[in-house]
Amino acid sequence: MKRILYIAILFVLAGCSTEPVPQSSSIKLHFGYKYMQPAHDSLYPIYPNPFSRASGDTTFTIRFALKDTITTTVIVQNVLGDAVASFSDSLLLPGFYTGSWNPFASDGTPLNSGFYFVTLRAGDFINSRLVFIQENE
Repeated sequence: MKRILYIAILFVLAGCSTEPVPQSSSIKLHFGYKYMQPAHDSLYPIYPNPFSRASGDTTFTIRFALKDTITTTVIVQNVLGDAVASFSDSLLLPGFYTGSWNPFASDGTPLNSGFYFVTLRAGDFINSRLVFIQENE
């Protein structure tokens, strides 16, 4: 029930202005709810999943919550463990965060279809989600 409440609050407050969060080259965190205190650290389901450019998808949405001020890393890896995107070593305040990941390689080419792991590391908390990119048709 608490998780549903947090998600509902997240959508209700989506129009609220907050301070910007540091950005990396490929994962951009565009807002956070620093004035809300989550009960625990969480990495929420990533969507759309599966991802298909053919159906008009342009970015994955990554949402997570931090209960304490902590150095945080979000990393995207292929199944071989190679990093393809990251938002790393940023000190973030407690709150809810939403980010977007455009699944392109650093040279601007679309990533191959397949499975990728999105991992959140915040202190002792480590959680991963599996996402799938479908081949364009």
